[in-house]
Amino acid sequence: MSFKALNKKDLTLLTSRRSQSALEYMMTYGWAILIIVIVAVILYSMGIFNPSSSITFTSSGFSPFTVSSSLCNNIGYKIAVLAGPIPNNANSLTINKVYLTSATGANTTTASYTLTNPVTLKSGQSATILIPNVACNSANTHYSLSAKIQYSYTASTLGLQTVNTTGIVAGTSITGKPSTLTSYEPITITNSQSSATPSPFQQMINFTSSDNGWTSISTGNFGQNVEFFYYNGTVIPSWLENYTSTNGLWWLKIAAIPSGSSETVYVGFAPTTTNLFNTVNDGEAPQLSSTYAEYDDGANVFNYYQRWGDYLHYQADGAQTEYPLCIIQTIWICGLLQAEHLEIYLMLIRHLSQITNFLVLF
Repeated sequence: MSFKALNKKDLTLLTSRRSQSALEYMMTYGWAILIIVIVAVILYSMGIFNPSSSITFTSSGFSPFTVSSSLCNNIGYKIAVLAGPIPNNANSLTINKVYLTSATGANTTTASYTLTNPVTLKSGQSATILIPNVACNSANTHYSLSAKIQYSYTASTLGLQTVNTTGIVAGTSITGKPSTLTSYEPITITNSQSSATPSPFQQMINFTSSDNGWTSISTGNFGQNVEFFYYNGTVIPSWLENYTSTNGLWWLKIAAIPSGSSETVYVGFAPTTTNLFNTVNDGEAPQLSSTYAEYDDGANVFNYYQRWGDYLHYQADGAQTEYPLCIIQTIWICGLLQAEHLEIYLMLIRHLSQITNFLVLF
């Protein structure tokens, strides 16, 4: 088999053709590759390719704010922002309205929400805003949205200024309202003290017939279908102290609330025939059950709890000689009172009942 040797001219022509082919390849596919890279960067910024998107979120924009949290579930969309340096050296700014556009993974693509109570922040302060008309009805679903935060501030030389700042957020939806509940109402607890509350602490909730949701409460076994929970669906330990035809008195075991801050919790309602009572996190005072202490979860609500009703002593003629006494001030102090000292203790009760956060029970 013979081969024809290539001369210098042939080699030059072959090299030229190869160079031309490589250049044509780059011109043909270069733009396509560039477009793919740009699209991939955009999708990554939205969290789609982020391996930790199930436990976090991504955001961009929103100057002078930094988004510190972005959550979405069947209760609504919740965003937390931290205020940075305020334009024109203003002392504070006020968030008035939030617009959402191009939303995916939510129950709507566009929405606007005017804050019932506008939020005023100084540089370095943060706030959490719940937008109830935008929700993610399924958990563990990717969502993304473009948002516009409208805020205003007053500058010494410019007067009142209203500004819209835009950005993009994305994340994965979380669990919300427990599936056993058919409806719910928000309850806002505000700590107006100069220091944080203890962690945990006991909060009394007086739910009255004038409050939204009252008609959803089971009356056959009062309160059996009521459950309190946080935004993320975590059930809050609750203890029904007592009730009348116009109100129910519950105690909740709540996590700490910082000074000057608020916490929104929810009271939910299952069908009236559903019994949620148990001895773990949905309970009632021992005397309220048809079987004494059947649903008493007080030990899981109060820091210190002792049920003394089991230890009452009676004389042969039925006269009660000792009385159980419990005093609550975020803890329970309990004991048996001798009958001959009852008058003295009743005077103590009248005194303690005038002090805030004291509840005295027999």
